[in-house]
Amino acid sequence: MEKLDLKPKRTHILSFSFLLAYSFFLFILAGCAAYHPVAVNEVPFKQHSQTQVDGNVRVTAAVLMNQENEQIFGFDLALRWVQAVWVEVENRDNHNYWLLSSALDPDYYSPNEIAYSGHRWLSLGVNDKIDARFKQLGFRNPIPPGSVVSGFFFVNLDQDDKEVDIDLISRVHKKFLTFYFQIPGLRANTMFDVERKHSQQDVVEVDEKGLRKALEDLPCCTTSKDGQEDGDPYFTDGLLLVLLFDRRPISVLEVQFFDWEKPVGRHM
Repeated sequence: MEKLDLKPKRTHILSFSFLLAYSFFLFILAGCAAYHPVAVNEVPFKQHSQTQVDGNVRVTAAVLMNQENEQIFGFDLALRWVQAVWVEVENRDNHNYWLLSSALDPDYYSPNEIAYSGHRWLSLGVNDKIDARFKQLGFRNPIPPGSVVSGFFFVNLDQDDKEVDIDLISRVHKKFLTFYFQIPGLRANTMFDVERKHSQQDVVEVDEKGLRKALEDLPCCTTSKDGQEDGDPYFTDGLLLVLLFDRRPISVLEVQFFDWEKPVGRHM
């Protein structure tokens, strides 16, 4: 009986290895060609920007929409629950300013973190392009006198109204600016909406003495709808919350919590 030769021929092995190597090369080449972010000036995000001026400093800010993020940075930041905020600062003072990233979001992301999240597996050269792109577009301190500095910050995604706090510090001045942006998509009521829609007829102007009297007249806790029964102040459904706002920004450490059993007016 004739024996069958079951060993693979050398030519077949070489052909298969060549095909595998060629496919791998095409895969890497396709990865390199896949990263084509759009130039910043070609994306119209500045059309929904806002500007504020404080003394000799002008600040312009914009929150990028999901499509704008993907166009500029080359991949979907929303899938990573990240949002880009563009900030431009014009400093006409005679000293440097620094912009605090933590004011925009205490849990902000550095450009390197977001760039790494967009890295491609076995994509020759593409990861270096992503890193360079984010490094180039990130905001860089300080803001020298007579200069205009702009760049992007990367914060946690908000799908409703977005508050952007800009804190600028120098050896001479501190500047605190707040922007509010409406993000298309989910719509929910916020304190900003309440204040904007609040009827001026419900606003009562009082001096400090009148404020003390108004607070002293408040009940200790919430009541039932008919006003006959008090809520239990030891539980959250019985607590009565009174908020006093100042025009100047304050630290969280300055917020005071009073004993509900004592009239609020005694603490003032």
